[in-house]
Amino acid sequence: MGYYLLDNPNPYAMQYSSYRNGTLSGGVLLHTTESPKGNGALPIARWIATQRRDYGSYHAIFDDTQTILMAPDGYTVWHCAASGFNSTTMGISFACRSVDLDPADGWTQRAFAQAARWLVDFWTRNGWDPAASAAFIPAGETRARPGLTTHGDAQPWDRSDAFTRHPQRAELERLLLSQIAAIVKPEPPEPEDDEMKSAMIRDPRNGRIFHCVGNTRYRLEDPEEVQLLQFFGVPLITEGGDGLVTWLRTMKDLGRPRIGKG
Repeated sequence: MGYYLLDNPNPYAMQYSSYRNGTLSGGVLLHTTESPKGNGALPIARWIATQRRDYGSYHAIFDDTQTILMAPDGYTVWHCAASGFNSTTMGISFACRSVDLDPADGWTQRAFAQAARWLVDFWTRNGWDPAASAAFIPAGETRARPGLTTHGDAQPWDRSDAFTRHPQRAELERLLLSQIAAIVKPEPPEPEDDEMKSAMIRDPRNGRIFHCVGNTRYRLEDPEEVQLLQFFGVPLITEGGDGLVTWLRTMKDLGRPRIGKG
C-alpha cells in the first residue's frame, strides 16, 4: 500500500513524522481542503507533498471517486493547531469547500461514502468496533477515545471546516453515520431449524402430554418420562389455548414411544 506523502517527500516542509508522541486514540478530525470540489483529491495531495512550504496535511483525502492515502495510522501529520490532536488523532479531508457540502448532492454523498469506507477500515484494523466508534463526540474527547469531530470544533478560533458552521451540519452528520452503518450492519442471525425444535405440549382439551419434535409428536403417559425430558432441558408448554390445539393438529402422530426404560 502506497502513501502519497512517503512516496513524494516535500522538499520544503516535511509534512509528517514517522512516530507519535501520544497514543493513537481512534478519534478522527474531519476537514475540508477549501478548494473547489471539481478540482479533485489528487491535485491537493500533489500540492501538499511537493509544493507546500508550511505545515499542514492529512492522513487521507477524499473526492467523489477516490481516496488518496497520505500517511499510515502510526504517523503524525500536522492537521490541527490545537494542542494534543496531532499526536493522538487522525486527520482526514474532503477535497472541497465547506460550502460545497450538501447532503442532497451526489458529489457529497459519494465523497462521504469514500470516507465511510476508510473510517470502518481504520477502526477495524486498529481493534475498535466501527459501529460503536461511529459517533460525533466533543472535540476534546477524540484525543482519548474513538469518535468523530470537525476541525472547526477542535480549533474554533480560526477554523470552521469541515462543516462546523454549516447550516445543514446535522444532516451532514447523519449522512456520514448512515453510510458507516450501512457498511457495518450486522449479519442477520441464522434461521432456526424448525425441524429440530423440541418441546412438550399439554393438550388443553384432555390434559394429555406430547413430546413434539419439529412437525412430529409422541404421546407421553408416564410422569417419569416428563421429568426425564425436563431434566434434559425440554420445556413443558401448558398455556396457549386454541393455539396449542392447532399446533398439535398440524403434527404427525408417531404413537407412544418408551423413554428411559432400558
